[in-house]
Amino acid sequence: MIKLKKTEILILILTLIYFITAIFIYPYLSETMATHWNAQGVADGFSSKFLGIVIMPFFFAFIFVIYSIFSRTEYFKNKEMEKQFSNTINLTVLFLFYISILSLIYNTRLIFNMNYFLIPGLGLLFIGIGHILKKIKTRNPFFGVRTPWTLLNQKVWEKTHKLGGQLFIILGFVVFFGIFFINYFFVFFLVALFAILITAFVYSYILYKKENRN
Repeated sequence: MIKLKKTEILILILTLIYFITAIFIYPYLSETMATHWNAQGVADGFSSKFLGIVIMPFFFAFIFVIYSIFSRTEYFKNKEMEKQFSNTINLTVLFLFYISILSLIYNTRLIFNMNYFLIPGLGLLFIGIGHILKKIKTRNPFFGVRTPWTLLNQKVWEKTHKLGGQLFIILGFVVFFGIFFINYFFVFFLVALFAILITAFVYSYILYKKENRN
């Protein structure tokens, strides 16, 4: 019998809580549910009530299967790798759970701008990702800042992840201020995210060249 990992138990618990919440408020849900919101936080995609409810559990199930398969491979027997992989999945499912509950509340006809609630959640997500990046010590082809130069050199990997983690944490705090300029938030966010990725990419290249000269 396969023993469930903590992350798998978390996914199952969140899925159960979601279903209990959905059943409890089912009579109050709109027959046509909003399932997508535009950059301004206004609903622009809709589906039937049944489909609107089962969309998120489908994602939970998909993540559960992917995690269960990969976390039991030989590669993830490395404790540090398994821990950071699990932490990444934990953050992801917690964020999706938060969005799924917001979606249910929104569809009880309690109309509000989703961005006012999405932005804080997104900020916390990136702060969490930043802390995870800083702790990834093992070079791997699956997650982290995987440039050609970080994969070739351990020092470059560690220093790039330290910088990348700090930048993601800063981005997470900056994201909170997006509440004050809702209409332009996603443009600002994408530009800031792209700038961080480019910075990490260029930094790893410069660092690799420096290491080679030494």
